[in-house]
Amino acid sequence: MKSIYGLGVAIALGIAGALFNFVYLNNRAAQFEKVLFIGIKPDAVVGRGEKIQESHLQEVVVPRSHVGDINAFADRWEARSAAVIGKNASRTLAGPRLVLRSDVTVEPQEQLALAADEKVMFVRIDPHKCIPALISPGDWVSFLVPNAPRAAEPPAEGADPVEPVPAVDEPSKAATTKDAAIGPFKVLSVGTRLATAKEWRTAKIPQAQEDVLTIRISEKDPREKEQANKLWKLMEAIDPRPVAVRLDRQAAQQVAQP
Repeated sequence: MKSIYGLGVAIALGIAGALFNFVYLNNRAAQFEKVLFIGIKPDAVVGRGEKIQESHLQEVVVPRSHVGDINAFADRWEARSAAVIGKNASRTLAGPRLVLRSDVTVEPQEQLALAADEKVMFVRIDPHKCIPALISPGDWVSFLVPNAPRAAEPPAEGADPVEPVPAVDEPSKAATTKDAAIGPFKVLSVGTRLATAKEWRTAKIPQAQEDVLTIRISEKDPREKEQANKLWKLMEAIDPRPVAVRLDRQAAQQVAQP
């Protein structure tokens, strides 16, 4: 009985020793195993907005045991063709340094990508009542449309002519208290710009017509269709005046769609 007990102890100790050996050897191997990340050569400088070339790059060697959270912020050397080469630098990159994902600007799309059940509507906004550069595709906005002036009724036969109702852009209590806020709508573009103003400048793409917002109208959303029809009728009534815009929330806020 004692021999069986001793054999069990010996087996247990043998297993424990093997596990200890494995852990020790694995830790030692990790100290010498290397991971390669993407870096800028010591003599290379890539200006902001310039494309990063293969000739700018070199391997950055990091022991695997010291990688830590680097994987969360930088791409490995083997991914350089897809992740870095040919992309624009979002800031000036002077070597030697590690290339982070935030150092690289992905080329913005230059064409609208609409689903089969989506349409667009173009709304001319008043740049004196907003800052178009602060509005980006993906943001949600509402439009402040003044009520159209009522047409003057023709005077009765023999009566004195009726004074016309003041235009909406003239100061009047009716015009300032009854402006309609219509929305919110998702912005698809600001003029020809389909990304943030910074991304568009970095990509060196010309931007124009920033006094026109392209908004999405989803056929699946009855509320959105109703609001779009209401906006269109009011815009026709005040044509050709632009409307004010209210920024309801930014795309970066990741708030649930209403």
